[in-house]
Amino acid sequence: MLFSAASIGRCHKKIGLKGSGLTTRETPDIVKRQLVLDEMAKDPNRKRGPCIVKENIARTKGVHLTRHVSFLAF
Repeated sequence: MLFSAASIGRCHKKIGLKGSGLTTRETPDIVKRQLVLDEMAKDPNRKRGPCIVKENIARTKGVHLTRHVSFLAF
């Protein structure tokens, strides 16, 4: 069974799912920077790039941010 885009949007809204863009806009800058800095502190050799930092924040903290935010500390 196929669902329309509007139906899927209503379901996402009902259960509280948000995309990374909305999460990034709603999260204060100081919180975003601290999340990135905490993740980067786990990598003293600075070998992890923005994509890995973003993925680790999502996996460990459950906060989905855009890749652009990961560039803040680089």
